This record gives sequence, C-alpha cells and structure tokens, in this order.
Amino acid sequence: MNSRYLKIGMLGLVMIVLVSVQFVPMDVLAQSGQTGGDYDPVGILTRLRENREKFVEKKFDYRFSFLSEEDWLRYADWNLKLGDQTGLSYLGYHAITYQFGTQGGSQNKTANSNTNVIVGWTPPWQSGPDQGGFIFQFLNVSQMRKTNGAEFSQSLGLTSFTSDSPVNVNNFRSFAWHQKLMDGRMEVRVGQLEPAALFNSNTYASDDMRSFFSTPLSSEPSRTHPGAGLGVIVIGEILDDVFLGAAVADARGEGDFMDFHSFSKGDYMTNAYVAWKPTIDGLGQGTYQFAMYSVDATDTESFSRGFGLNLEQSLGDNRAVFVKYNQSDKRQPLVRKSLGGGIMWTNPFGWGEDWLGLGAGWSEPTDQTLRDEYLLESFWRMQLTPAVQFTPGVQLCFNPSRTPDNDLQAVFTLRLLAEF
Repeated sequence: MNSRYLKIGMLGLVMIVLVSVQFVPMDVLAQSGQTGGDYDPVGILTRLRENREKFVEKKFDYRFSFLSEEDWLRYADWNLKLGDQTGLSYLGYHAITYQFGTQGGSQNKTANSNTNVIVGWTPPWQSGPDQGGFIFQFLNVSQMRKTNGAEFSQSLGLTSFTSDSPVNVNNFRSFAWHQKLMDGRMEVRVGQLEPAALFNSNTYASDDMRSFFSTPLSSEPSRTHPGAGLGVIVIGEILDDVFLGAAVADARGEGDFMDFHSFSKGDYMTNAYVAWKPTIDGLGQGTYQFAMYSVDATDTESFSRGFGLNLEQSLGDNRAVFVKYNQSDKRQPLVRKSLGGGIMWTNPFGWGEDWLGLGAGWSEPTDQTLRDEYLLESFWRMQLTPAVQFTPGVQLCFNPSRTPDNDLQAVFTLRLLAEF
C-alpha cells in the first residue's frame, strides 16, 4: 500500500473518532484498557487508591516486610494526600533480572537493571470528566555484566531475545499533555510520545519487568516503530465497548533525548488501532484489538509497515488467556513474524497479587535461510510485600535458528522488583 494513502486513511480515522465519540457516554480512560495507570496522571492516582484498598482489605502478604500494616497505610495516605493537594503523583519501579543458560562458555550469564519512573501532574483548575494533565516517563536499562542480553541470546543461537531488555537504554518515553474531551469519551495526547507503548498492548504479556521475559511473549519483536518523539494520539469510544485510536509521530524519534525539531522534516509514523472490550457473563472482561502502522523512510532508515493482533479474555476470577501476533513488511528487524499465547493464573495459591504464567511462542527470522524458533516459558511472580516482587522463570527454546545442530536450549531467570 502506498505510504501516502495509508497516512491519509489514518488521518481520516482521527476524524471518525472526533465525530463518533459524541454518541457514547463512556469514560475512555476507564474503559479502553490502553492508557493504563503507568501513562496517565489521573490513572496514577487511581492506582494508588487501589493499592490503599488492598492494604485495608489485607490482600497483600506482610510476612517478608520490615514495615507494619499501619506503616504501609501511612505511606499510601501520604501519596494520596500529595496528589489531592498538589495534583502531583508518581510511580516508580526498579527491577534487577539475572539469566543463565545451558549453552556453556563465557557468555552463559547476563543481568540487567531496569528503572521506570512516571510522574503526573493535574493542575488545580482541571477537574471533572474533561480534566487534563501532564505526564513524564523515563526508562533506563543498564546491562550489569560484560555479556549483554543480546549477546547472551546470540550465544544460545537465538534470533529472538530471552528478555525485552537486551541492551542499554535511556528513553524519555513521555513528556506530554493528556486532555479528556466530550465528558471523558475522548482523550488527546500531545508532546513526546511512544505510540508503541500504547497501542496493541496486552495486560498479561507486554512487560518483562512484571510478566513473561522472552520477546515473543513480552513484546512485539517484528515491530519497527521509532523511539519516542513528538506526536499526537487520539482515542475515542465510538460504540459501547468499541474504541478507535490513531497516532501521528516523528519517524526520526529516538527517545534518548527530547527533540521536537525533527518533526518538521516531514517524515512520520502513523498508527491506527481498534479494540473491542466486552464483559462476558460468566467469564469477565475481554480485550480484542488490532493495530497497524506505517513508518516513512528517513535518511538513515527505509520505509516499513506492519500490524499486530492482541487478544485477551478473563476466565472467571483468577484465570485469563491471551494470544498475540505481529509481523512487519519492507524494512524488518531480526524477526519478521511472531506468535505468542498462554494462560495466566492470578492469585494462584491465595497470595495477594501473585501471578503464575505458562506461555508458548513462535518466531520467524527475517533471514529466510534460518529455521523458525519455538519456545515454552513459565514464571511465578511472588508478591513478597506490597512493594516487592520476586519472580523465578524458565524458558525452553526449541530449534535455535542460528545453531542448526542444537535443538534445545534452556534459560533460567530470577527477577527482583521494587515499587516506590
């Protein structure tokens, strides 16, 4: 498809969103499932209030905590008071991940440190359903051993990666204003943005800090989105539980600094998104979404495009299933197509906030001389305290594409995460 016509179509989708949302009296942030507490100033306060309710309802396990229940409640109340009085709110996560594999040799271990900081501000004059706010988000990934995550995966013979944090990263993911409109039925975001973090995400398989590790399950390895850059995102609900979204962003975005000048050079990434979020009797909430994108050629990268499909469905109070597929065309990264799916048990052993996941994945390398890769992955995320999680995991990697004489490798993972 011609890039020009694709961009025209996506801009048309923005107009459809603007015209259609007036007929559906729903709150986009609460219903879309795409803005999330990590990316919205109002959502951060909502997350803090939810955490406080968990303290009150004793849903957290305090056996490993040096703070008492009263101490955790005081800390939660202080955060909420800060937000209510000043409009400021924040969330932060720091995770250390250690992996070792069965390949042997000097590159059979790797580790990384992953820090994600989100700060929101809602001005005092912004209130009601059409309130707005500012969001800042910064991500740092630092490799802690001589062998980084990419080299570790390559030493296993893999084209895909065993985690979604394989190299050093300094990423200003968001520096933007979020504004709700039309009684909360639409949301517009303007500023430094990372549409890849917003569109086509998955509750159970989109974050190697909290869920699965391997890229077929924790990411979309075929995606060719640029880094964060200046852009505009529009999301609206056009029918009950049906959402449309569109984005235009700088195709030259790198995310390692805030650069608003290259947007004027006229090379853009355009993204369109549709989601259906029904609540099914006897099962619960589901999310069925499709996203497509196009990235203009720049002086350093050629034209690319792709699409992704993400499906997830609750199966009652403590189980859910998911499937995700993505592929790219024209310019492609190491992986051309990938498919992942699995089942998640939440609170599997009666411990608050625990997750137990079992997933399977498939990757097709861009290099057609290499064979396809398959994997099985399982992890158990243990909520040790209200702010600390410990996660052991294992991956069985079948048919590593770069080592045709080896049909199986195993990867063992330990992750420790603290929320602040």
